[in-house]
Amino acid sequence: MFGIDKQASGNIPVKISMRDFMGCRTAMFGKTRLGKSNVVKLIARGMLDATATTHNVGQLIFDINGEYANDSDQDNVSLRSANPDRCEVYALTPRPGTPSKVLKLNFYENASACKDILGSLLSNAGRNSIYVTSFASVILPTPDAINEMDVDEKNHAIRSIQIYWAILKEAGFAVDENKLKSLKYMYNNYIKPLEPHFAKDVRTKVYGKDSEPKQPESLFEIIDELKAFMACYRENGEDQKKAFGKEVFKQDEMSLLGFLSPKSGSGPVMLSQFKNLHSDKASDFESEIIAYLKEGKTVILDLGNASDEIRKYFSDLLSKAVFNEQEKQFVSNNLGDRYIELYFEEAHNLFPPQTKDNQDVYSRFAKEGAKFHKGWSDDVKWTVFKTCP
Repeated sequence: MFGIDKQASGNIPVKISMRDFMGCRTAMFGKTRLGKSNVVKLIARGMLDATATTHNVGQLIFDINGEYANDSDQDNVSLRSANPDRCEVYALTPRPGTPSKVLKLNFYENASACKDILGSLLSNAGRNSIYVTSFASVILPTPDAINEMDVDEKNHAIRSIQIYWAILKEAGFAVDENKLKSLKYMYNNYIKPLEPHFAKDVRTKVYGKDSEPKQPESLFEIIDELKAFMACYRENGEDQKKAFGKEVFKQDEMSLLGFLSPKSGSGPVMLSQFKNLHSDKASDFESEIIAYLKEGKTVILDLGNASDEIRKYFSDLLSKAVFNEQEKQFVSNNLGDRYIELYFEEAHNLFPPQTKDNQDVYSRFAKEGAKFHKGWSDDVKWTVFKTCP
């Protein structure tokens, strides 16, 4: 039309100030294959160029296809390769030719979220027997929820997490028990993180008079204790009052115990296939990434081989960490001219489709991001999508 060469029109220069992206919420909409990701890559690269001397903008990129972290035939040189001194890559599965740090989950320390991930992984693997689906349906309490509970509720909450930990230990997941013992929210009255302390009369019912062992103080000892309780329970017709003299476990706890010590089936052994996602030192990466962002580096999370559940886990975890860090800097009047930008590829798969209280971290970004010098760029498909609630 009007005699313009379509091919030549692609060479029209466009200039934009990178200041327009700092602390702002930006969305990239378009149909598939129209170049959304390429534009976002240019924005990320432009931010690195614009802050080459100031280093006042850190960038966190959730790279679901590995295209920012790794060289390819399409891009030749990735964002990381073009800026090796200012980019750090974390990868669930390290790729040949791309220097990276290992990105893992600690399935013990974030019990509530990680148990849900395990449930989803089991379902995706076709594990749908009754005791497995019962395990998957259990919702473990968060630390904040435990802190708000009364004494009796807290006792059961702590024991449900102890049973979950016993399942992980039985499945062979490495653990630093000293770190678990330091979790303050797991202390309640006489119950400590690795000391379930069932009442003496209950233990007498299980072990017999004057023959019960000392109270458990490690995960191995907790496993032995719980299996003894389950054996007694089944020997007494699966009647808690007959077995223990009273109701000791709530339904969720029984579902977890049924998975730890099933009547038939492999139980915890079936979780062994997911051990490659776990590290007992995984919690260290949060503070490391925040430190890189404060230095003005670009951190790329290579999530190319991750399931949707794991992508969402890391997105939620690190988004909250960034929000809390910037809020802390704001309150102490230390923000200055420093910003953190977050990049979410295929953002509609991460953001909650609907929310009632607008208290999730993404809603808070939308409402308070500019104040705390946080921005985001989204690469979204041609679908109905909102960047703000």
